Amino acid sequence: MNLIKTNLLLALLTFGGMLWGQSETLYPDTEWQQTLEQEGVVFSAKRINCESIPGKKPLYYSFLRIQNNSTETKSLAFNFGLAFEEGCSGCDDHSESHVQITLAPGETVEGNCNFSNHLLTRLIVNPNLAGGWKFKSELITYLTINKPQE
Repeated sequence: MNLIKTNLLLALLTFGGMLWGQSETLYPDTEWQQTLEQEGVVFSAKRINCESIPGKKPLYYSFLRIQNNSTETKSLAFNFGLAFEEGCSGCDDHSESHVQITLAPGETVEGNCNFSNHLLTRLIVNPNLAGGWKFKSELITYLTINKPQE
């Protein structure tokens, strides 16, 4: 009987630890990961949990950083889409996730947990709600890069 209890305890500790580790590293890309580079403009993304509701689990967000590494001002239009196993959010032509921005040479903008640049911020998981879609990756769709009209 003690052997059964011991084996059960070991199994619980092993699998419980694996499940805990998975929940803690749900979206571990806390450093900027380059997703796209076009015409001297670099798009990078990172995923961070942000404390936004006191007393609730932190929410997981995806943030974009856009760097204009060119010597010209660039006017950008694109959708900040999110790919999920169940489908895509913000990937259609007339998306609410449409972003228009103009960047001077050498300028960088980014989203972060203070949400001051909300266009570069997307919620990917709310662990306080049961169910939900399973996040896969960020997508930049319908991208156009132009020189601003003078």
